[in-house]
Amino acid sequence: MKHEQTTGEAWAGITQNKQQAQLVLTHLFQLQSVEDFKDQTIGWLQLMPENVILEFNKLPETMRTTRHWLMGDEETPPRNEKEQAQQHAALFGFLLYFFDQCWLLFGRDMHEQKAVNWNFAGQIPHRNLKDLLKSITLKHAVNVLYDALVTVTGTEYQIQFQSKIRELEWDTEEEREQYADEESEEYTRLMVVFAHFRSLLDATWYLLCMP
Repeated sequence: MKHEQTTGEAWAGITQNKQQAQLVLTHLFQLQSVEDFKDQTIGWLQLMPENVILEFNKLPETMRTTRHWLMGDEETPPRNEKEQAQQHAALFGFLLYFFDQCWLLFGRDMHEQKAVNWNFAGQIPHRNLKDLLKSITLKHAVNVLYDALVTVTGTEYQIQFQSKIRELEWDTEEEREQYADEESEEYTRLMVVFAHFRSLLDATWYLLCMP
């Protein structure tokens, strides 16, 4: 089974150094609490197809069933809609646990704007979170996260979204109102949630798993 390597040359994330990772994490947790992240996760889950919600309701059984897919075993990807639903459900379970451990390790202090001691060695949440991150590749986690996003918005919306972002300058209220139909507002909020989750995964991975 293939896992994320921890050498600088192998790193493919968007975070480039520890200072950057610390800034990203501080910014995200000063903006939001663990309950905000969990509410967004459940809100996203509720937009998923019914079969994903049904599989989520069977956690942790679904987590055990999908362990090899969630860990990025490219030799045995989901073969049908049921297995894909199980993978997506496992992802949301993974995220809820991930946010809890981040909150215990550094998020609460950041949210309360307390000084953070970045030397986490020896702390139980550090061991739990590091073991969790080492059990799944960052690339695969992000791919599954993006797949869950597209499952809600559809590929066509993603293309249109990128096009509108390039075309609109957002200088006038008229331009904003033109873009802000109900579906676009919901999908745009989800795009922001995806960006926050992606950044949090990336920065935490770099901070805890890079030498």
